[in-house]
Amino acid sequence: KPEELLPETRAAEIAAKMGMWILDNPHEARKPKADDIGISKEEFRAFHKGIKYTSERIFREMTKDAFAARNEKLREMKLHNQNQKERHENVQAFLNGETEFCIYTLSSGGTGISLDHRYQHTRPRKVASTMTYWAEEFAQALGRCVRITTLTDTLQEIYVPEGTILSDHMAPKLARKLKSVDAIGSSNVDLAGELEKALKDKAAVVRLTAEDLTAAESSGVVEVEEEEDDEEELVESVN
Repeated sequence: KPEELLPETRAAEIAAKMGMWILDNPHEARKPKADDIGISKEEFRAFHKGIKYTSERIFREMTKDAFAARNEKLREMKLHNQNQKERHENVQAFLNGETEFCIYTLSSGGTGISLDHRYQHTRPRKVASTMTYWAEEFAQALGRCVRITTLTDTLQEIYVPEGTILSDHMAPKLARKLKSVDAIGSSNVDLAGELEKALKDKAAVVRLTAEDLTAAESSGVVEVEEEEDDEEELVESVN
């Protein structure tokens, strides 16, 4: 109910407190709680109710005709949810140089999609990407246009606005995770295998030495398995 929601000014103050807490605590892998930002649990719950209410209100205010028009516009731009046949056709069109660029989300574009420069008559690839907390997903997404058979170098740019949560909080965390993923992939010890074995055997913790973690010459690239282009992921190719 609207009367149960916080005044807009107070909601804005709480949102600012949450943002500042995240910036001041970059090593905390969680959202702030009521005690962290000095408010009561009741006020904290009311704040989150307000977020949900506002989202639902905006959705309801979209008329049926406006919603249909929006979906039709997305379909014209090929930014709608596609079936397997449409996805495969769009990927092939991009690979063959029939379309100028391809848009996909990191979660859907992280696996099963090859968009590399494999034909002489097509253009070299350039990737513009945002970030995600998931290091494996991010590393895989950056591998969509980089393949062994790629004809030219691939320029990959990561969008990180200065002075934002993205630059001050997410980027440092992602960098540390990527280093860990690379260390696991290039270490002299099969860390993932050893962990799986230890969990299975309920073995006691064994402290690893610096020598154990010394990586073989690492390329800095996380290798991922190749999959078919037409896996069931969301891909959109735009003329």
